[in-house]
Amino acid sequence: MNRQKIIVCITGGPSSGKSGTAHSLTGYLKDCGVFAEISQEEFKNWVLEKRPFHPGDQSYVFEVQAKKERHLMASGVGAIVTDSPLMLGILYGRLNDPYEREFKVCELLLKKHHKIAKDHGYKVEHYFMIRRENDFEDEGRIHDLKQAKVIDSDCLALMNELGIKYKSVNGASDIIEDLKEKGLI
Repeated sequence: MNRQKIIVCITGGPSSGKSGTAHSLTGYLKDCGVFAEISQEEFKNWVLEKRPFHPGDQSYVFEVQAKKERHLMASGVGAIVTDSPLMLGILYGRLNDPYEREFKVCELLLKKHHKIAKDHGYKVEHYFMIRRENDFEDEGRIHDLKQAKVIDSDCLALMNELGIKYKSVNGASDIIEDLKEKGLI
């Protein structure tokens, strides 16, 4: 069966469950026979390595993340699941990178990336993780729970600003149900 190729973007603030959900969803898709791969968050490596973040770095991190997705598209992966949608690069650039605020490189690159995805035959689906406050993990984070909640709100505002349609979910089972209802899996 020739399925619609998809990119599943799982969005939310720090420790909202994006990575765990992405891994669960990718495993489910593989169990169903879908050629699925995960495109993991690049910036988490910087945090774990305690690398300093300098002005202009956000566009670099954005491009590394986008390149991962382009390689997966070019290889014909049927479902790309990401816990670090490129839209988050715009958000973090606005919050933390004066060069990104001035030049809006990530916004320009996102438009180009969406065209590339469409040209490769991908449909992009966006999901926002509803925060489970009792599950907040401090390890590997630069934000606390209070800051994470602000970033959750900023994510929603940015998706609305950019006209990104999304569905709020509690985890992989909600995404699976939605993808099934849409006939994408």
